[in-house]
Amino acid sequence: ESLKKLSTLIKLPEGTIENVLKLAKKSPVYTPIEVTDDLNWEEVATVEVNIPDLPGMSIDAGEVRHYPFADAAAHIIGYVGTASKKDQEGDSDPLLTLPDFQVGKIALERTFDKELRGTAGSSQVEVNVVGREVRELKNRQSLEGERVILSIDAELQRFAQQRLAAERSASAVVMDVHTGEIYALASYPAFDPNYFTGGISHERYEELRSDIT
Repeated sequence: ESLKKLSTLIKLPEGTIENVLKLAKKSPVYTPIEVTDDLNWEEVATVEVNIPDLPGMSIDAGEVRHYPFADAAAHIIGYVGTASKKDQEGDSDPLLTLPDFQVGKIALERTFDKELRGTAGSSQVEVNVVGREVRELKNRQSLEGERVILSIDAELQRFAQQRLAAERSASAVVMDVHTGEIYALASYPAFDPNYFTGGISHERYEELRSDIT
């Protein structure tokens, strides 16, 4: 009923209600399930005003990856994607069991995933019979992930990528021979890792995989 009510307030992607109900049956009752994301301020305000009529629902603000250099640094930085069963093996972090929680898949995103991830916080709350929060009993603040600083010169990296884009296939490394620091590490063809943030569509993935240029 809450999902149907929500669909009259804001536009939900096709199949959202069915997918959420299906996921709810497979997830623990205490695990939050994302209904939709990337709302504009008008939609957020609409939902907030109607929260009393949407039992069990809440608005949550989160962060998503953004790669400002797009394909220029894709091979160095990598991308993030939803944690798979394989990602969960050997990692006891409960965050990985959350639906659509993202982890580093390749390159630096994968190598430094745990450092960048940070530590989750927790909150114990008292709710009423319809699941609405009454009061907070206990709260443990989360900790932000660490910063990873590279020796890469961003503008030099961008220039190298643009130069290589004139070729069919090429790569280049610019290194300080005295210190071993890498200033540019470019490769072409490349891809835009922003496509993977929030989940890449099957059509887009196939387009990237089959692109012979």
